[in-house]
Amino acid sequence: MTEEKAYDFKLTLKPGAAKEPEAAGGPARAGEHWYRMEDSQGAAMGYARLVVENSEQRQKFDWEMKLAFSGGTYEEQRLLEVDSARRLLRAAYSADGKSVSEAARKDGRLVGTARKGDEMLPIDLPLTESHCTLMDFLLAATLPLKEGASLKVLELDEANGFADNGETTLTCRGKDAIDWEGKSLSCWKFELSNNKVNTRRMTIWVSAAREVIKVDWGGGIFQVLSPKSTKDLYKPK
Repeated sequence: MTEEKAYDFKLTLKPGAAKEPEAAGGPARAGEHWYRMEDSQGAAMGYARLVVENSEQRQKFDWEMKLAFSGGTYEEQRLLEVDSARRLLRAAYSADGKSVSEAARKDGRLVGTARKGDEMLPIDLPLTESHCTLMDFLLAATLPLKEGASLKVLELDEANGFADNGETTLTCRGKDAIDWEGKSLSCWKFELSNNKVNTRRMTIWVSAAREVIKVDWGGGIFQVLSPKSTKDLYKPK
């Protein structure tokens, strides 16, 4: 005959450390954004105006910039429209009041017109899921705000008939604090580099609200967000 013994186990469950939610991408902040365009000394060169429109299916970036410098002026308007997967849907570019290119995705191709000399000629180019235009730097505001997050695109030069501009990479380098409007502002720092055009290097600072706050274009030109219109900064000499 055996003796059965009962054992009383008390189990205490302790909550584990909460995991941080995975960083995810999202649309850039919608609305009208005014920028001060300035040189490396902080002197105003002109302005830029960016209007961002969002919907469930697409995101549109409408860009206008005017610069004045010793020896002349430069004006441009650009349009970039992408879907929720950042695929290029539509693009356009005008310089100094003259249309240069306009095209849209159609059956997996980029179809539209581009200027050659004094004429606007038809274009019909193959288009992959990774293609974008020179406005790709704005996509930094749509990427996960997390160190190491990156995006590679095949760049098309809308100012040059949508010519192949090589591969561009956007990479998040982590959090960074910048001086903005007299205070320290915490941002996420992104770097852009191109494997074909060595001079195409940019640094983009994005706020937690997914707004492009500052851009170092390289070559001594900076784009800085303003809380009000900067249109009066364009002063041709």
